[in-house]
Amino acid sequence: MFKLIKKIPLEYDGICYYKENYLLLKDNVIDFYDNDFNKIKKIKLDNKFNYITCNNEYIFLANDKEIYKYGFDNLIKLDINLDIINISYIDSLIIITKDKIYSYNDKLNEYLDIKCSNIFNINDKIYYIKENELYEKNKIQCFDFKIKDCCYNNCLVLLSNCIYIYNIDCYDKISKLLKCLCKNESIPNSIACIEKALANILNEEANKIKKAICLSNNICDLIKINESVNQTIKNIILLEQVLCSKLDIYNSKK
Repeated sequence: MFKLIKKIPLEYDGICYYKENYLLLKDNVIDFYDNDFNKIKKIKLDNKFNYITCNNEYIFLANDKEIYKYGFDNLIKLDINLDIINISYIDSLIIITKDKIYSYNDKLNEYLDIKCSNIFNINDKIYYIKENELYEKNKIQCFDFKIKDCCYNNCLVLLSNCIYIYNIDCYDKISKLLKCLCKNESIPNSIACIEKALANILNEEANKIKKAICLSNNICDLIKINESVNQTIKNIILLEQVLCSKLDIYNSKK
């Protein structure tokens, strides 16, 4: 499902994506990197932390027992008392413990009764990580390294002893879009829905090429990315032919 684009030799404890920058945490220092992973600034804190996440307003930092939110140069401790193994943000602050996952938005609530080391969402789907394995409902991918942390910004970025950047295999997305035609809704509406989704896929493929050019100086890597994008476009063309036939059949029956 996810294909490796780039491996970057940077070692940190936590990562998140905040206001068009990657934030990488090590002890009491947050380093800010741009989308091409060039370091642009850093923040030094008084406390040491192991985990980091964010929303559009705050950066959340945690150690094994405490969670703080950081914004406007203020570090505020939250009233949470749990044994923490990671934090994330999905609509609200997500706190991962050894046995359960909690959400926090002014008060603490149980979120999921599963055991994992991290959790995140892509396109309204919840994914979670156990050691080196990625799950949605079932295991969908296994990596050859233990995952410390992750974030998503067009690409899935996994943190271990290096930074690994992955793209979603768009062929999987295209095959799933065909299911839209089987729903109990009008054919023109379902076709319009798929066309909109295809436009998003093409946009992601354009971003994939841009990132590959910025992050890779290896011609072999660039050729592989080009081949991947080329295959995706071929798959889209095939699907467009199916949609055109479907619309012709619909029009002929009117």
